[in-house]
Amino acid sequence: MRSIAPRPMADLVLALVAALAIGLALFRLSGERAGVSVEPLAVGSTPVTLFRPAGATDVGALPVVVVAHGFAGSQQLMQPFALTFARNGYLVLTFDFLGHGRHPLPLGGSITEERGATRALVEQTSAIVDLARRIGNGRVAVLGHSMASDIVIRLAVDRPDIAATIAVSPFSAAPRRDAPRNLLLIAGGWEGFLRAEALKLVAQVSAPEAPREGVTYGDPTAGTARRLAVAEGVEHVSVLYSAAALDEAR
Repeated sequence: MRSIAPRPMADLVLALVAALAIGLALFRLSGERAGVSVEPLAVGSTPVTLFRPAGATDVGALPVVVVAHGFAGSQQLMQPFALTFARNGYLVLTFDFLGHGRHPLPLGGSITEERGATRALVEQTSAIVDLARRIGNGRVAVLGHSMASDIVIRLAVDRPDIAATIAVSPFSAAPRRDAPRNLLLIAGGWEGFLRAEALKLVAQVSAPEAPREGVTYGDPTAGTARRLAVAEGVEHVSVLYSAAALDEAR
């Protein structure tokens, strides 16, 4: 009879692997802060952080990426994406959702109800996008992880002025075949359910061809591009520190 490791031991191994991946990524990021300027801002009561290339002399000429964290997270967790974008010539805005991080106000309602907390988070993110359009060249992309993947997708469906959307660990019932513009979906290799959900969204534009991971469908110049990229060997948290995920987003 084959010996099967007890589930608690398997879970411990996975946790240690994830912790090691995050630790290595944080060590790498500590060196990548060189060349990036970080400035605290606020939109009403929302704490916001602006990341920009340190050598940029005309920030008004740069496109902006708005980066949103997931449930029970904070903007600090999204620094790998913020630093990656800023080091590659983008302005980046991160922020804390209501009831998260350093935001002083609670999040009311249920995130499973579109008219409840979900709508409040969409409106909050929309206000950050308005700031992004004022400080940059007018071209704005949005990125959201987990809960925020649904938030940024819903926002981009409502706002065609958002040029591109990146949904990490994605789930959402909001996308249509024609919206949002240029949607990139990123899932960790160990996020089987979310990978399957993301493929359903790719299928909206790949038909009649069956959707495949790692293939871009549609036309980016027309705003119809859609792609699922998989970062192998990571799960729901460590995907935020995956070099493959960061490269795809960039």
